[in-house]
Amino acid sequence: MKKILFIVDSLEGGGAERVLIDNLNYLKNKCELHLLVFLKQGAFLNSLPSNVKLTHILDTSNLKNKNPFFKLKVRIIFRLMKSFPFLVSKFYKLKEDFDVGISAYEGFSTVILAANTNKFKRSVAYVQNDLSFHNSILNNKILAKAYNIISELIFVSDDSKNSFNNYPPFNQYKGNQYVIYNPVDVEQVIKKSNANITVVKTNFLVVSSGRLVKIKGFDKLITAASELIKIGIQIEVLILGTGPQKETLQNLINGFSIEDNVKLLGFCANPYPYIKAADLFVFLSDYEGYPLVLAEAMVLEKPILATNVTGIKNILNNGEYGFLVNNNKADIYNGMLKLIKDESLRNSYSNYLNEKRNVLPFLNGLEKTSQFLLA
Repeated sequence: MKKILFIVDSLEGGGAERVLIDNLNYLKNKCELHLLVFLKQGAFLNSLPSNVKLTHILDTSNLKNKNPFFKLKVRIIFRLMKSFPFLVSKFYKLKEDFDVGISAYEGFSTVILAANTNKFKRSVAYVQNDLSFHNSILNNKILAKAYNIISELIFVSDDSKNSFNNYPPFNQYKGNQYVIYNPVDVEQVIKKSNANITVVKTNFLVVSSGRLVKIKGFDKLITAASELIKIGIQIEVLILGTGPQKETLQNLINGFSIEDNVKLLGFCANPYPYIKAADLFVFLSDYEGYPLVLAEAMVLEKPILATNVTGIKNILNNGEYGFLVNNNKADIYNGMLKLIKDESLRNSYSNYLNEKRNVLPFLNGLEKTSQFLLA
C-alpha cells in the first residue's frame, strides 16, 4: 500500500482545502494517508477522515487563548518563513519516507515539500491559481525556486498552466506538467443539497460563495445589489464564506442601508442547500485557477453570472455554461438585471446544464487524481 503525504498551509474554508478533503476521502481506503499542516487551524479540521495521520508545525487552532510567548513565536516564525523560507524549512525536516509528497496549494507547503524532496519517490505540487495575477504569500522568485526542485506539477486548468509557462520566473520550470481539473464529488453535492436546512426566501434569491478577500469581488456584488434595489428590484443576496474582508463588506452593506436584503452568512460546512435554493448564482472574482464552487453550482444546474476572467471562462467554456460579463461595475449590474428579468434565459442555462451533466469537464476528477497519485 502506497504511503502518501499531503502538505497544506492550513485548513481554512477555501476551495483548495475542500479539494484536499475530497481527495483524502476518496483515497482513504486506497493508501496510507498522512497530512502535514503548517498552521493547525481552519474550518476543515473537523472534516478529515479518521484514518488520516495528522501532524502540524504550529498549533494555532486556539490562538486567542495561547500565552503571549507562543503568539510571539508564531509571528516570528511566520515572518521568517516569508523572508527566508528555505532556511527556516530546514528546521522541519521530515523523519519518515513516503512514496508521494503533495503540496496542495502554492505557499509555505510548496517550500516545505521542496526542502524535503529526498523523502519522496515522487514530489508533486498543485498550482491552484493563475500566478500572473495571484499574490502568493511568498514572492514569485522564491516560489519558482521551490517549483524547480519539485518533479511534477498539477494545474487545475488550462488557463493556469498556460499562464505559468508564459510568465517569468515560472516559465523556467523543466519538470513534468499535467492538467487535472479540481474534482467534484457529484453524488455528495447532490446529497448534501437535499439536507434538512431551511432556506427562507421571499424575493429573487442571489447566492454567492467564497473566501471574503478582495479578489473575490463581493464588494462589486453588494454595490450592484444596492443599485438594483434602488430601482425597485426585489432581491435577496446571501454571501457564504469567511475571511479578512468580513468587516469591510458588512460596513459597505450598512452604508447602503441594505442589511435586510444582503446578508453575510459566514462559513457554511454545507453550502449546497443555499446554492440549490438560488434563482441565480453570482461569482465575481478578478481571477481564478479553477473555481470549485462554480462546478458545484453547475452540478446543481443553477443559472450562473460570472466575470469573464482567467479560470472562470475556462470552467464555463467561454460562456457555454453560464453568462459571462466584463469585470466592471456597469456590466455586472446590467448582467444581473438582464438575468433577473429574463426567466427564459435563466431556464435555458439550467436546462442546458441538465442536458450536459454527464459530459461536464470536471466529472471523474477524483478518479483521475487517484489514478495519477497511485500510479
